[in-house]
Amino acid sequence: MSRWRRLYPRSVADLPVSSRVGTAALAFVVLSLAVLVLVPVVVQRQTARLRAELDDVADPSRALVTRIQFALAREQSALRGYLISGDPEFLERYREMTAAEQRTYAELEALAYSLEPSVIQRFAELRTLADQWHERVEEVELSPRSTPDDDVVPRTARSGSLFEDVLRATTALDTTIAEVIRKRRGEVRAMERLNVILTAALVGVALLSALVLARFARRIQRLAEAAEARRREAEEALAEVRRSTESRERLLRGITHDVKNPLGAADGYAELLEMGLRGALTPEQAHLVAGVRRSVHSALDIIGDLLDLSRAESGHLSVERAPVVLPEVVREAAEDHRGAAQVAGHTLELRLGDDVPLLYTDAARVRQVLGNLLSNAVKYVPAPGCITVVVRRAEEEEHPGPGKWVAVHVIDDGPGIPPEEQEAVFLELQRGSTASSAGHGLGLAISRRIARLLGGDLSLESEPGAGARFTLWLPLRAEEGEEGPSPA
Repeated sequence: MSRWRRLYPRSVADLPVSSRVGTAALAFVVLSLAVLVLVPVVVQRQTARLRAELDDVADPSRALVTRIQFALAREQSALRGYLISGDPEFLERYREMTAAEQRTYAELEALAYSLEPSVIQRFAELRTLADQWHERVEEVELSPRSTPDDDVVPRTARSGSLFEDVLRATTALDTTIAEVIRKRRGEVRAMERLNVILTAALVGVALLSALVLARFARRIQRLAEAAEARRREAEEALAEVRRSTESRERLLRGITHDVKNPLGAADGYAELLEMGLRGALTPEQAHLVAGVRRSVHSALDIIGDLLDLSRAESGHLSVERAPVVLPEVVREAAEDHRGAAQVAGHTLELRLGDDVPLLYTDAARVRQVLGNLLSNAVKYVPAPGCITVVVRRAEEEEHPGPGKWVAVHVIDDGPGIPPEEQEAVFLELQRGSTASSAGHGLGLAISRRIARLLGGDLSLESEPGAGARFTLWLPLRAEEGEEGPSPA
């Protein structure tokens, strides 16, 4: 059994850890693939936005600046023709080109505010200078006159310097827009390079994650195979233990049957001698025959405990539950041991609670447990000692499980049991170091098994030099096959 407990849980404990790691690796692969899809989409959207800005804003803006330059040149030419010839057609042409220039300004203004602040600033400077030039032309060159002006050069010189400022402003605006276009194209190229780099990196990460996942998958498979092998080994070991237990039980049954018969015969012959069948016995002979019978009964008790312990280990120890008046059962068990207690120099006291309800349990098994406890107390407590049996309802905060419980205490004033030995006394073939009499060490082991088979438990409270208190805990009603709580 210990071999099975050692092999199987360890492989099961290893497997969930690797499974969690493998799941994390799988999640990382999925995340990498998701990023691999999303990042190019985001980069492409950003690239498309920059390209759209170039195609729909920057390039058309430069074309509009060129149209403004062309309109200004034609305006200046028409203005000169009008000033030289006075022909109204030149003036009409000047007016048309001025209107076209203003319309171009309106189109360019809508685009300029979609670009950088430097473009907006240059555009505002151009509009201001162009407006100033047109105002100067209206005030000077186009002022009313009665005859053609022979002084054309001096009149045009008054606005020529301002016109040159307008041309320089258009050139500056065109240069600024060209710089914006160059910058945007650089950003487009950078985004395209970033897209290539990120895609390559994410593909590498995804491949690496896939390799890690494959490695963990192989590891999980190996662990699963190892776990399956250990499970089969554990099942084989458990089957071997069961076969060994069944073999031991069969062996014990055979041996005990073969031993009980001659022991029973020896007890019968001794009883015949006590009865005086072969003549009256002297007091010394009667004492020796009584000792023989006690030894035979002790051997028979040991055989019975061995059989019960073997049945308990194999799951064949049965109980027969029925309504039980517990104080009466306790009283009978105490009376069975009162004579032995008096012979050993002890006093035996009973404290039977009046509020103990009817129990649904096995009276014979309860009497067996109490018999073992009282027998131990009689044997191990130095004379003169006091043994007290108490029956009471258990308080809610002290009983070992849910529901209503009854406690049966067997209390003695013996040497006590050290704390480090208190659990060991419930093991097979174990006796406390303070025991002064011989014992086979099976009574407490089988008693705890019976108590738990009844749905209860058997506990011990003791301190060296302060006696011991064994407590049989019994539920008011336990279901068939229910086992009591295991010790913490």
